[in-house]
Amino acid sequence: MKVSRKIAAGAAGLLAVGLLAGCSSAGSGAGDAGEDVALTLWARGNSVPDDVEQILADQFPDYDITFENIPDIEDKLRAALRSGSGLPDVVMMGGSLPSFFTVADEFVDLSDQAAESDAVEWGLELGQAPDDRQVALPTDIGPWGFFYRADVLQSLGYPTEPEEVAAAIDSWDA
Repeated sequence: MKVSRKIAAGAAGLLAVGLLAGCSSAGSGAGDAGEDVALTLWARGNSVPDDVEQILADQFPDYDITFENIPDIEDKLRAALRSGSGLPDVVMMGGSLPSFFTVADEFVDLSDQAAESDAVEWGLELGQAPDDRQVALPTDIGPWGFFYRADVLQSLGYPTEPEEVAAAIDSWDA
C-alpha cells in the first residue's frame, strides 16, 4: 500500500524522523488491519548510513521502507515527475532543492512538522517554496569538521594544537 504520490523531501544529510512523519501525514499512517505501509526512500548512498534500512526498520516498525541508492537523484526525480511514474515517497537531496520549487505542489507540505521541529530557522527556510509551502526539512546543517587557522587562534591567545583545540571546543557553547 502506498501512502501518497506526493514526495517528502529532506534537504541534506542523515534521515530525520520528521521526514517520515511528514510522509505518513499524507496518508493514514500505518496500514489497515496490521498491514505495513510500503515506502520508497531515494538518496545518494553516501548521504545515509550504510545500515540505513536497519535503522529505518528499527525506528519505524509499521513501515516497510525500501532504500534506493540514486547517484543522479536530481535527474531521476525530474524524469519521474515528468512521466508521473516511478516516484519515491521520500527523497533526500542537497542544495538543488530550489530547482524543484516550480513543482512544489508535487511535494508533501511539511509546514506542521516544521513548526514542531527543533531545526534552525534558516535551515527550515531553505526548504520553503516561494508559495510558503514547506517542501523539505533539514536533516543537518552541514560539515562535521572544525577548521581553524592556527595563526589566528594564536594571535587571539587560544591554543593551536589539534588536541588542545579539541579539548577547548568540546561543546556547542564552547
